[in-house]
Amino acid sequence: MTTHMTKTWFDGKNIITQKIPEAEIYKREWVGLTDDELQPIADEYRILFGSWVEDFARAIEAKLKAKNT
Repeated sequence: MTTHMTKTWFDGKNIITQKIPEAEIYKREWVGLTDDELQPIADEYRILFGSWVEDFARAIEAKLKAKNT
């Protein structure tokens, strides 16, 4: 059995019903962290925020994005 959501609307003449698969219901666009969001994390761990920290954070984001898309 496939889980889905049913969307129904009236277009002025007809009642239209559309089945939306579960994969589409929970689909979200990837949103990465901004530098302003990374800075406090680096500060919390007493890491000087700079190029290598940003590169490291972006590499982790890329791996997570690949696993979740």
